[in-house]
Amino acid sequence: MTRCAASTCAITCVIFAISTLGRSPQGTPDQSTNADRKPAAFVGSAVQILTPTEGVDFAPFLNHLLSTVKRNWYAKMPEAARLGIKGKVTVRFRILKDGTLTDQPPSVDEGSGTKTLDDAAVAAIRNSTPFEHLPDAFKGPNIELRFSFLYNLPLSPRGQLP
Repeated sequence: MTRCAASTCAITCVIFAISTLGRSPQGTPDQSTNADRKPAAFVGSAVQILTPTEGVDFAPFLNHLLSTVKRNWYAKMPEAARLGIKGKVTVRFRILKDGTLTDQPPSVDEGSGTKTLDDAAVAAIRNSTPFEHLPDAFKGPNIELRFSFLYNLPLSPRGQLP
């Protein structure tokens, strides 16, 4: 395992995951109740569920998804990251009930400033599909997620993204 993969690169998953923390992605008030917002408890990467969860526990689904994406991300780790280039990439994507991605491809919400780092983050999502099916109890057509990938950046002392 490379130094980068073992110690300083992290899919930052202190999932402060966060259904929407009282806001919808468009900035309008969320119509869901507090019971609809179930934070997932993970150690290692930042994933946000941007869709109201309808009170469904997504933790098992997200744990599996996270491990798959992380494995594929490490496999695509660009040389720039191995050489110590730092960056944070945030990728947004939607997953259908059957575990496939929607027709809208994963998109970079916040780029690192280094194309190879951004491309590796998007490739990690694409190469991880299909994902598991969404939980049966969830009645929505899809969920929208935001993943943050940290290259050679530490989590803050509180385990949050920089």
